[in-house]
Amino acid sequence: MFSTVWGDNLSTKLLKINIIRYFIISCAATVIDFYLSYLLYKKIELNYLFSTNLGMFCGFIFQYFASMKFIFTNNKDINSFVIYIATFLIGLILANTTIWFSFDFLKLSFVFSKMISIVGPFFIIYFIRKKILGIKLNSTKVG
Repeated sequence: MFSTVWGDNLSTKLLKINIIRYFIISCAATVIDFYLSYLLYKKIELNYLFSTNLGMFCGFIFQYFASMKFIFTNNKDINSFVIYIATFLIGLILANTTIWFSFDFLKLSFVFSKMISIVGPFFIIYFIRKKILGIKLNSTKVG
């Protein structure tokens, strides 16, 4: 509907802007996730899956508040949080499966396995959240 009013070119530009914003926020969340996971696994010697999950959870909290402010139209209400939790859990399952397979079966290093587990869910989760939560355009929901 939006593209019929404003033209496909503007819709495409908005998608690019929002995915870039989402990418930047995700990069910051990834730094939190990766650093904490690495610290817990390598320095404190906790289990790699526990370390990964704790790192991802901390990154998730940051990403939720930043994304609700800068990307998605829904406010920080309980419905948005439930949707974000549900999509986080999907990402967590994808990431855990990926890191478990690459670390335990392929015998890749923790760092490389962690990087693979971060990249995989990124686009899947973005497009699920975009579809459900919409994206910001001067306080107008674009679906």
